[in-house]
Amino acid sequence: MEEEVCYFYYHELLAAREALVEGVLPRFREEFTGTFAADSDWRDQVLVKYVAAEDRLNVPRLVDPLDGQLFPDLPSLQSWMRRHIASATNQVLAKSSAADLAMRSALSCMYEAIHRAAAMDSSERSAEFFGAAAQWVRTVVSTLTGGAPWPRQLELQALSRSGVVTFLGRGASMSADGESGSVQWASGSAPASVEVAHVFEARQASAPLQLTTDPVLREVSRRTAHGFNQASGTALLQKRRSQLVDVAPTGNLLGADDGVGASASRTVYVVGTDTSVPVLTPGLPRAGTDSDVFHMTDRVARHVLASVARTARKPAHPEEQR
Repeated sequence: MEEEVCYFYYHELLAAREALVEGVLPRFREEFTGTFAADSDWRDQVLVKYVAAEDRLNVPRLVDPLDGQLFPDLPSLQSWMRRHIASATNQVLAKSSAADLAMRSALSCMYEAIHRAAAMDSSERSAEFFGAAAQWVRTVVSTLTGGAPWPRQLELQALSRSGVVTFLGRGASMSADGESGSVQWASGSAPASVEVAHVFEARQASAPLQLTTDPVLREVSRRTAHGFNQASGTALLQKRRSQLVDVAPTGNLLGADDGVGASASRTVYVVGTDTSVPVLTPGLPRAGTDSDVFHMTDRVARHVLASVARTARKPAHPEEQR
C-alpha cells in the first residue's frame, strides 16, 4: 500500500515537470512499477535517477516524525516541535501541490476499496486482514489531512514560545502521587517531566476497539451495553456493530442493560468511529468542512454545558459528584 501511495505521488510530481524533460514520465512509470515486487534498494536506485532528495516521500516519517529522535532536554524538544509545526503551516499556506493531492486521493480511494472488499468477504480471517489494512490507511490519512487550521497552528507556536504549552513528544507516560494529588508526565523524547493539576485525554485511538490494549479504552468497552439488534447487513457488518461502544446521541457512555434500559453516564463521553453514533469522516476533520465530527462534538459540548447549568441550580446528588 505504501508503494501504491508513493507511485501516485511521484507520478504527479514528474507529470508537472514533463514539459521540461520530455519522456521522463513513461520511463519512470515502467521502471518504478517494475520494483513493486523487489526490495527497497531497487526502488531507491530508480528514485535517484528521477527525483531530487528533497522531494522524496517518506511515509513512515510523515506519520511518525519523532520516531527514533531523542533530545537532550525539553527546551530542545520545544524548538524542534515549533519548527515542525511552522513547516506544516507553511505548506498549508502555500497550498498543496498536485503530488500531495494525488497522494491524499490515493489514500482515500484505498480506504474505500478496503471497506468494499471487507463487505464482500465476511470471514474471520478477512475481518482481521482488512481491519489491519484499514488501520494503516486511517493512520496515514489522519496525519496528512487532519489537524488544526493554520491560524490555530500559529497560535499553538505562540503558546509554546510563551511557556503555556509544553510538548512532551512521543511515548509520554503519566504517574500520580496519591498523597499530594499531583500528576507527573514524563516525556518519551527527552529525559524530563512536568507536573500538571488536571488531565483531559483527547486523542484518536491507534487501533480498532476490539484490538486495542489501551486500559482506558478496554474499560470503556467493558462498561458499554453493545445494544444492537439490527438484522440487516452482512455478517461482517453485524460483527462490527457488536464491537462498538454504545453511546447516547449526545455521546454519553451507555452502561449495561438492566432490563429497563441502558443507563447513560453523567460524566463519561465517547466520540469516534468505534461508537454506535459513528463518525464517518475518514481521518481528523479539516477546517471549512461540514464534518460529522464537528456535529457530534457540538452535541457533546451543548450537553456538557447544559449539565453544568443544571448542576449549578440544584445540590448535586452524591452519586453525581463522583
